[in-house]
This record gives sequence, C-alpha cells and structure tokens, in this order.
Amino acid sequence: MNTVGFAGTYWALNYASQYVKPDSLTAVYYAYAGVIITTLFSNLAAMYVAVKTVSAGMDWTKGLFYQYHTSNALSCFLGIYEMGFIILHLVWSQSISFIGYYMAYAMWNYIVAIEKKNITLKPDEGIKFLTLGVEMAIAAWIAGLGLGEQTTQTIGYFDLYPTASTTTGESMMFDLAFHSFSSIVVYIAMSAISLGGYWIAFNWMDN
Repeated sequence: MNTVGFAGTYWALNYASQYVKPDSLTAVYYAYAGVIITTLFSNLAAMYVAVKTVSAGMDWTKGLFYQYHTSNALSCFLGIYEMGFIILHLVWSQSISFIGYYMAYAMWNYIVAIEKKNITLKPDEGIKFLTLGVEMAIAAWIAGLGLGEQTTQTIGYFDLYPTASTTTGESMMFDLAFHSFSSIVVYIAMSAISLGGYWIAFNWMDN
C-alpha cells in the first residue's frame, strides 16, 4: 500500500513536470516548493498515524467488551485505556497537520511580503525556505512513520491482553502501568522529533 502511494505521487509529479518547464529555477520557485513540501509531508504524517491508529484500535473481531471483560474487575478498564491512547494519537495527527499548515502559511506570508516590496528574492533566500520546508517535512514524516508503525504494539496491546488467563488484579495493574508508561515515552519521543523540526524553522525563518 505504501509503495502504491509513493508510486502514485512520483507519477503525478513527473506528469505535472511536463507542463512546468521554466528556463531556470528561480529563487521564488525554491521558496514556494518549500511551502508545498511542508504542507504535503505534515499531512502525510498525520494521515499515516490516523490510519494506523484506527486499524490497530478499532477492530470488530477482537477487543470487544464481552471478550475481554472477566471476573477480574480491572478487565473492564482495558477499553478505557485503549480509547485514551487512540484519542492521544488522533490528537497528534490533527496537531501535526495544523502546525504544518500554520508553518506553510507563515512561510508564504514572508515570501509574499518580500514580493510586495518589489524586491527580487535572492537565491540564498529561496534555498533557505526550501531547506526549512524539507527539514520540517523530514521531521514530521520520520515522527509520523515511527509513531504509526508502533500502534500495533502500543494500541493493539489492549485487544490482545489475555484477561481470561489473568487471575489477579495486581498482575494486570502492573502490566497496564508498565505498558502505558512505555507507550507515553514513545509518544513523547516522536512528538519531540516532529516539534524539533518546526521549532528550528520557526526560529530561523525571519533570520
């Protein structure tokens, strides 16, 4: 599925390039390319995490209440734990999408402000905006890929937890605490990677 998506993107870019043949790649061309790249990859990361989250946490064949609820009173909290992590991942998706749009909008405003002054964008300025766009895209995509690929372990864990063989609430309590802490650390690490990219761009955009 991932291969098909990349192949389709490559084909679309290659097809569109037949109609865009500038004699030279100007600084403005590079600058606006940075804007597009930021928007594209931020939303790709958001989409990937959202799809993987739904796939891992919303399964109609396993993880239903009648399947995991047993005489162990704590078993009824598995669904609540899972729902919490699903919401957490979906909030990450919409946040990374919003930040991507915001940073692209900020870059666009900087470029337009320069053009309105009838000042030709310098080559180094065009490359700067392109570099910032690529840097944000890399950070968002790596974080989204890492977070999305781990949802089968961080979220799918709750659907596969063997409540029927867990006889004591104490063992389940420790298991859930350990897993939740580990998953939150993963979540924070991936968030730091993505936000680090946007933070660098935000601080260097007007320098």
